Amino acid sequence: MKYPVIQTVHYGRFHIRRDIDYLTEAGQAKTYGSIDRKPNIKALEELQNRKPYSAIPILTDESDQRILVGREERMKYINSSLVSCTILSPNHSGQRICQIDRITPHCAVCQATAEQIGAIFAPSSREASCNYGIGYDGRIALIVEEKNRSWCTSSWENDHRAITIEVASDNTAPYAFPDAAYAALISLCVDICRRHGKKKLLWFADKERTLAYTHAQSEMVLSVHRWFANKSCPGEWMYARMGELASKVTAALSGNRSDQAPF
Repeated sequence: MKYPVIQTVHYGRFHIRRDIDYLTEAGQAKTYGSIDRKPNIKALEELQNRKPYSAIPILTDESDQRILVGREERMKYINSSLVSCTILSPNHSGQRICQIDRITPHCAVCQATAEQIGAIFAPSSREASCNYGIGYDGRIALIVEEKNRSWCTSSWENDHRAITIEVASDNTAPYAFPDAAYAALISLCVDICRRHGKKKLLWFADKERTLAYTHAQSEMVLSVHRWFANKSCPGEWMYARMGELASKVTAALSGNRSDQAPF
């Protein structure tokens, strides 16, 4: 089993992220190859104290445990209770190595049921998946468990950090979502944020700002597929409503029901 570490190296205002397979007893980063043991946490702590390095939270493969530099926190992943059906896809990378701090909505480009969206990603030959699928009537399918990285946004890093959601939509531009599906998306985002201890959902409408943003522990950020591939996903209809989605979810999290969507 490989136990990768992610580090962010800070040079002024630039943030360069790199993968490290493990750390030696001396605290030296080995960037090539891998070994079948855990990274040396003591060495990681020592490296954390050496400027300009600053390590971000990492995950091990044991007991869904989140290891933070200098201390350990046990984190049990719980899938959404809003799920109507479960159709698990084999298309995933196994356990995430980053904590969840993003949500990425997608347009499914079909007015499908939750079961049909699940069936799309069921064959291994599909080589794609998502964590949740929302049908045209608002019912939700669990397709890849939250603890696992789905194959959804053409970005290794984004998929490890994001809950990815395919939503039933028209099959032509602007790929509008049905009202019931959009309401269910808001509900699911609220549920995800609450279970992960987030009080705000943010939308910056800018790729570089989003990817460089340093999250507070109470914040979740929206990202979109079009930033990582030559696609229009999630479609202009949803892209124009990303700010509204963030506002409605944040309002619901704060208990301000006057701005809350009906769900």
